[in-house]
Amino acid sequence: MGKHKNRGQNDVLLQFMEKYPDIARGFTKREKALVDSLWQQLAESLNSAGPPIKDVNGWKKIWTDWKSEVKKKLAQNKIEARATGGGPFSKYTLNQTEETIVRICGMAQSVRGVSGLSFGLEEEYLISSDDDIPSTSAKRPRLDTSIAQKPTPKETTNERLKKFLEYDKEWKQDINRQGFSQRG
Repeated sequence: MGKHKNRGQNDVLLQFMEKYPDIARGFTKREKALVDSLWQQLAESLNSAGPPIKDVNGWKKIWTDWKSEVKKKLAQNKIEARATGGGPFSKYTLNQTEETIVRICGMAQSVRGVSGLSFGLEEEYLISSDDDIPSTSAKRPRLDTSIAQKPTPKETTNERLKKFLEYDKEWKQDINRQGFSQRG
C-alpha cells in the first residue's frame, strides 16, 4: 500500500479545512459549483506539495478516511471510559493533528453527545417509586392505555398526562383498599 499523503499535504489539508469547516464536516449550504471549485483548488495545492498526486475524489476519500479513523479512536476511548474493568486500559492518545480534526469537525459532541439536553417528562410529573404497588405484576389489573393512546383532537399532552395521573391515583387507591380488605 502506497503513502496516502505527506506531512506538507497534511498541513495544506488542515489549513483548508480550518478555513472551510462546513466542507470539513461534509455539511455545507454553499452552492455545489462553489464547493466543487474549492475542492479542485485544494487538490491542486495538495498535488503541488506531493507526491502522492490524486484527483479531487482521491483527496475527498483521504479526508473522509482520516476523519473516520479519528472518530473510531474517539468512540473507542468512550467505550474504554465506560468499561467496568477486568482488562488492560487501552485508551488512544490523539496527536495534535488528530485533535485539530476533532475540533474542526466537532467530533467530540458527535461521539460524547450534547450536554445539558434531556428528553422525557419533567421531574414534577415523574411518579414516585415509593408508592404502595404490589410487587408482582400478576396482582395488578391491566392498565387501560386508551387514555394516553387515543387523545381527542383538541386535547394537549399536558391534559392527557393529567388524566393519566388521575387514573393512576384512583387505581392505586383501589389497590390499597383491596389490600386492607384482604388483610382484615
